[in-house]
Amino acid sequence: MYLKGNIMASPIHKIRVGAVSIDVFENEGKDYTTQSFKIQKNYKKGEDWKTTDNYNANELMLVITACQQAIIWKYLKEDTPKQTKVNDDTPF
Repeated sequence: MYLKGNIMASPIHKIRVGAVSIDVFENEGKDYTTQSFKIQKNYKKGEDWKTTDNYNANELMLVITACQQAIIWKYLKEDTPKQTKVNDDTPF
């Protein structure tokens, strides 16, 4: 979770590939809205779940796959470009 003002912001989307997860947060500016992405690995130590941002060589493929999914999600989420209005006087 990130701070948004004095309030903890919850992710608007989560992506999980194996032990790697990406939390997506929405950031609103005066004239824009953008997203930030927090990449982490989840693991269990004893009875407690922990997170880290360190990865071994075998986990890098999971990071890459999760990042690809985040990119796809981001661009599918965006509005499709607006189509130009068709002129009703067109004879064909």
